[in-house]
Amino acid sequence: MVVRQSALRSVPLKLASYQETSVRIGRMHFSSRFTMEGLFLGLLTGLFVMLGLNRGVYPFMWGAGITALFLLYRVCRRSEMACFAHVALLPFVFIGYVMLSPSDFGADFSLGGMYLCAYLTGLSLGFVRPRAMWIPLLGLALVIVLSLPVGWLVVGRDTLFFHGRLKLFFHHPAVLATLALWCALYLVTSWRDIPGRWRWVWSCAAGACVVFAVLAMARAPLFGFMAAVTALLAFRWKRVGLRFLVACMVLVGIGVVLLPAGERGRLVASIAAPLEQPSLISRKPIWEAAWSGFVESPLLGNTLSAFHSYHEEYITTNEERLHAQYPVVERSLRYPHSTYLAVLFGFGLFGTLLLVVAFMPAVYLSLRANDLFLPCVVVFMLVYGTVEASLHRKDGAMELFFPLGVACGRLVSRERREPDVIAKAQTLPS
Repeated sequence: MVVRQSALRSVPLKLASYQETSVRIGRMHFSSRFTMEGLFLGLLTGLFVMLGLNRGVYPFMWGAGITALFLLYRVCRRSEMACFAHVALLPFVFIGYVMLSPSDFGADFSLGGMYLCAYLTGLSLGFVRPRAMWIPLLGLALVIVLSLPVGWLVVGRDTLFFHGRLKLFFHHPAVLATLALWCALYLVTSWRDIPGRWRWVWSCAAGACVVFAVLAMARAPLFGFMAAVTALLAFRWKRVGLRFLVACMVLVGIGVVLLPAGERGRLVASIAAPLEQPSLISRKPIWEAAWSGFVESPLLGNTLSAFHSYHEEYITTNEERLHAQYPVVERSLRYPHSTYLAVLFGFGLFGTLLLVVAFMPAVYLSLRANDLFLPCVVVFMLVYGTVEASLHRKDGAMELFFPLGVACGRLVSRERREPDVIAKAQTLPS
């Protein structure tokens, strides 16, 4: 075995300027840079595959996060670290705040760790392989699609459905719908990033994901997806045109036709009278408890992990009044059914401000760069988050902080190729 050290060199597109170690064993040649990139991409793809199966996610999440951190360290030169300060360091401030949890020191450390791994993996992917996001997300989409026929044969229909609603291997249909529509949203925003021979595979998988989301009958993700597609058409009407709008309408129509008659009635009723739905009415005491907790600690919040005990205590203390006021009162819940209230309850006004500051520059600069996945994900989550919350789960962390990391990584890699591109984007007329 012969080991040699090559000189520093700049690799275009991959943007990796650092000392590379090459290893030759017989006729086989290995490069430390490509080996590390391949390991990272493999772990990241495995993470999304496991996320689709809802099994064994955390080992891949931590493995991909540690590998991403090491890869970023290897490809960054000290003189280039300044470009990270523009946008990429702001999310670390919010994540550090969550991990420290000033109101109850370290209570949300594991939650902040999930955010950190999701953000680091996205940052590393966007920085080192800016157009490779289609690979791990295709793994997630294919797993979701193949879980139905394979699961039907292996474990039977009853395991894959929840009261007539498709859920596959997830604990609730809403989780399936959110992940499936998240994959479909990537396709319609990043069609040009996918190699030509893989576009039809992606199109079939994303189309099936939309149908699965309708079969899951989770209305909040569907409304969020519709809002995101509408925003996409507003952002990029000339490039997207009517084709994706028509395709989405056809796929949603196919899913509605496949729904049982009772579920179709629920969908129509939720559109005709959304404020009168039993599921919405049942959330009102939950929202009341979350708002009460925010009022008690408005600046620093209470940490998300404290909601379960606080909700139980609030329901017990106000049980007689709540039962007289609401037809349904749930006693034990681990999270408020609203992303807005979850953020306010868990992180307070200070943490909410840090979260907004972490996203706003990246969203703005992504819009100026015509990179629309992150802006559309934010629109999706803003609508979805009115009646649902996912920031306390591993899928929610990946759905929000992974695209943020990819967007920041792409912006940094673009600045390395074109110095001052971020400053120029900020000064361009709207």
